Amino acid sequence: PCPSLHNLNTTPSAALVAAFAEVPAEEACGRGTGLDESGVARKVEIVKRALALHQQAVCRVGRRMREDSREEDAEAVLAAVGGLEIAAIVGAVKEAAARGIAVLVDGFIATAAVLVAIRANPEVARCLFLSTSSAERGHAAAVDALSAELTDTLTPPALDMSLALGEGTGGVLCFPVLQGACAIASDMMSLEAALQL
Repeated sequence: PCPSLHNLNTTPSAALVAAFAEVPAEEACGRGTGLDESGVARKVEIVKRALALHQQAVCRVGRRMREDSREEDAEAVLAAVGGLEIAAIVGAVKEAAARGIAVLVDGFIATAAVLVAIRANPEVARCLFLSTSSAERGHAAAVDALSAELTDTLTPPALDMSLALGEGTGGVLCFPVLQGACAIASDMMSLEAALQL
């Protein structure tokens, strides 16, 4: 087995999911790259403390406040409890949407970033495709929050493989599935045309 990197980016992701999806830290925090139960408990405590410390910013981005929420509110929470890698994903998603480029969202960290991006600019939703369901505990809450906000535009993750690798593996596996779906939608003969052969 490969050694775990323990790069700690599921902790800020869990804090963002707890804030934007309005779920308890216990529901947003998982094992990450291999924490035991005491490690998860520490992570939950860290997320709770971070959210409490930045409560003024956090309460402006909850679902009940989304009509009044502004881009600056979402970015304030990102700056308070997120990480630079998550901020980079948020920026990439927003720029891709502005250019009309599809975004394949893979995993817990990317899904947490997408929650921020959508709250900052709901227009980004039109370019999103969720690749897989992650094994990380908070991923389901993040997907549920996205689904609640994007009832008309978001489809569920294309694959459910319980991945928790963090290297974009789900996106790589999902890409041919989406290519196939596009080919069917654009190139498949209609039943009427097939009956005329």
